[in-house]
Amino acid sequence: MSIKWNSDEYPVQTESLLGVDIFKTQDGEFIGESVEYSQAEFLLPSLKKYDGKSISVMNDWIIKVWGGEEDGDNFGEVIAEFNIMDVPDFRKGLREVLSKYDD
Repeated sequence: MSIKWNSDEYPVQTESLLGVDIFKTQDGEFIGESVEYSQAEFLLPSLKKYDGKSISVMNDWIIKVWGGEEDGDNFGEVIAEFNIMDVPDFRKGLREVLSKYDD
């Protein structure tokens, strides 16, 4: 079973984790243990190279980036996979969020 939404029905959504904005998207679909998004626009500078790609976000925040037509032989293949917690820009954003609660 999957649940799908698209840009005709919903505005652009910003996906965040622990108060850190990660990417924007209009299209998505719940599939098994992941959410599939098309044409993600990343908000973290080090991930901007993946703008416009389809991504899968697993329930443990591992992100898989899928190759598009412009990626030639890698079309439809995972071209990058990472845990968002390991991305330095995410950790920097998390430190900024947490610093708001320092005494």
